[in-house]
Amino acid sequence: MSSPWFVKMMVRFTPRRLVIVFAAVSIFVCYFLLSGNGSVRLDETWSTAKLKKYSMNADDSVHSPLDGAAGSRAGKKLRVLVFASKRSGSSFFSELFNHNLDFVYYYEPLTYLTFESMRVQYRNDVFDRKAVEVIKCLFKWDFAPLAAIAKTKALGRICRHGREMLQTTFCRASPRRAPGPLITLADLKHSKAHIAIKTIRLYDLDVLRPIASDPDINLKVIHLVRDPRGIWNSRLNLNKTNYDFVRRRTNWDEVTDLCKNMLDNYKLALRAPQWLQGKYFLARYEDIALNPLAMATRVYQFLGIPLPDRVTEWVTAHTQESRFGRFGTTRNSSSVVAQWRHQLPIRTVYDIQNKCHAVMNELGYVKILKDSDLTNKTFNVIGEGSNILL
Repeated sequence: MSSPWFVKMMVRFTPRRLVIVFAAVSIFVCYFLLSGNGSVRLDETWSTAKLKKYSMNADDSVHSPLDGAAGSRAGKKLRVLVFASKRSGSSFFSELFNHNLDFVYYYEPLTYLTFESMRVQYRNDVFDRKAVEVIKCLFKWDFAPLAAIAKTKALGRICRHGREMLQTTFCRASPRRAPGPLITLADLKHSKAHIAIKTIRLYDLDVLRPIASDPDINLKVIHLVRDPRGIWNSRLNLNKTNYDFVRRRTNWDEVTDLCKNMLDNYKLALRAPQWLQGKYFLARYEDIALNPLAMATRVYQFLGIPLPDRVTEWVTAHTQESRFGRFGTTRNSSSVVAQWRHQLPIRTVYDIQNKCHAVMNELGYVKILKDSDLTNKTFNVIGEGSNILL
């Protein structure tokens, strides 16, 4: 009696063939989830074939999201996610990784999803699912999300702000590209150990659970928080619509939304869920701004890798003055911390404190109790914060 057809099929699938099939299925899943309906529409400039060209060397064969990826957690190849709110100082902070030659740094790769969500009107859970898939793909050296990013303004941001990305063929037309030979995305995969992603597009820390639980991703989450009075002052100065707040269609105002999410995420970290243990570090922007070298040292101790001299030199040279406008990464750190005291009307300060008193208390920020406190330089509004390390 002959064997059933499915038994014959299984016999034909050697371990090597199974690996190839699994890799193909993984790529299809990323492609399908990122496209929403299974069809990412690329123009002639950025076809899938061209993306593959910029992703591979002549010596490369089939591109797999698992090939040369993070490796096991024991391999110490880090995947760092800077989880922050808009105008919390995350661009400045993330330069700690952008100036480390062992890192590839992706600046706000979820931006295109924000505007896609505004156009298609995704539910919040759909946005979060798509965002998680983008992060997982990039952390596994799967460049599929870049095909969608390449059609949007987010491409310029990734290329301008990522020192290593700026030298790739993918970013070949960027006006900020330094002279020198171009490298492929595959060159980055083979030459860089770690990947860092900075995002202000996610609101709920719990959506990171699938990333933290993935055995192929050695995740480290750095949760950057800032005094909500400072955040709001910076947003007012920027004078631009917060599209991530708009797309979420909440029933409350933006300040309430900011502090509600800060508090919810802080409480989640305090509960120390199993999936987050060993992977989470909370840092206050004010502590980084006032003691940049000490905090940089603590951050790298959390990551378990040495703080490079190159990063130390950047911190020393770029925390003494403010340049490059509102999106710049050079700061006179101590003056930026206190800026809101000179710019926010006292009524606005009281309003923020009323809406944010719970999270301000938890994070150690001191409230202004009378009008004279606002201009009293001896009145410490920063308080004593503590870093949470799980």
